[in-house]
Amino acid sequence: MKRGEADEGAGREALAEMWRKYEFIVNTSQEFMTLINRDYVYEAVNESYCRAHGRPREVIVGRTVAEVWGETAFNHIIKQHLVRCFAGELVNYQAQFPFAALGPRFFDVTCYPYLNAEGQVTQVVVVSRDVTERKLAEEERARLLAAERQRRQEAEVLRERAQWLSRRLVEVQEAERRYVARELHDEIGQLLTGLKLLLEMNARSTTPVSLEEATVLVNELIARVRELSLDLRPSILDDLGLAPALLWHIERYMTQTQVQVAFRHYGLEGRRFAPEVELAVFRIAQEALTNVARHARASAAEAQVWVAGDWLYLQVKDNGVGFDADAPVTHSSGLAGMFERAALLGGRLTIDSTPGSGTLLTAELPLAMRVEG
Repeated sequence: MKRGEADEGAGREALAEMWRKYEFIVNTSQEFMTLINRDYVYEAVNESYCRAHGRPREVIVGRTVAEVWGETAFNHIIKQHLVRCFAGELVNYQAQFPFAALGPRFFDVTCYPYLNAEGQVTQVVVVSRDVTERKLAEEERARLLAAERQRRQEAEVLRERAQWLSRRLVEVQEAERRYVARELHDEIGQLLTGLKLLLEMNARSTTPVSLEEATVLVNELIARVRELSLDLRPSILDDLGLAPALLWHIERYMTQTQVQVAFRHYGLEGRRFAPEVELAVFRIAQEALTNVARHARASAAEAQVWVAGDWLYLQVKDNGVGFDADAPVTHSSGLAGMFERAALLGGRLTIDSTPGSGTLLTAELPLAMRVEG
């Protein structure tokens, strides 16, 4: 063999060895590599790409991109990037592709224009990197951040709600103190002053004055103290329960206001509920009926209380003038108090009213803390 032929043979062997190494690197890469010509036909693919498709190289090479991926994916996702690359542009994009062996996966795709000796783009090398785990991690991180923001917003709302309720509690306590102070001063104070003057007159008189007037004042004083005590906290609610307390209050209310109230209850017989629930229902009914007498100009009303499942319901309905439930009202503090009592126990209160059609108030309170009696 001549020296030139030997050198040429050695060169071919070296080139073949370099090609084998190149093929080894390409085919052992985890990235997907393909070579596509201007007719959008696959000229070469690596092993990772074939494994992901679940097809041998012979089935893919020689087919068009549209045949491998389908016309929809080719026309709407892939073709626009290949067109840009054939125009000489390095193209990067991210897309989701459903591989037969992998299922839906996210990829970062880079399209490299391949130039021939004349500087013309004849093929495109497409390298796809699987970024599914990173994508899912980013989405999970975004979800967790959104959930944390939502949690903080809800916590802020709850904090503001707690502050508002605390302020309202102080306001209610101060209103109750003003009521007690006014009753003590205006009613009981005057009766005690009259009794004191009567006793002083009797002490200065040479002849004892009849004690009949004093007895009248004492009896009236006892009655006013009893009334004040009942207004503050009716003992019948603690002793006998919700239904008897409501019946007692409604009878007393009809005597004082001349508004006729039909009272019905279901599922309350022989049962006691958590003190917080009984008190909330009693106070809401009390305030609702007070509003009927003060604002509704009604001649009659209905009150119903019943138990259904784990909820206790109260409804108060009147035949009065009604009002626009969506508009501000002058007695909003009373309405706010009823809403607060329901909300503090995890319940809800709704008011349905239109001018000229009366008012329907419904309170729904959970019985999670109920006590069987």
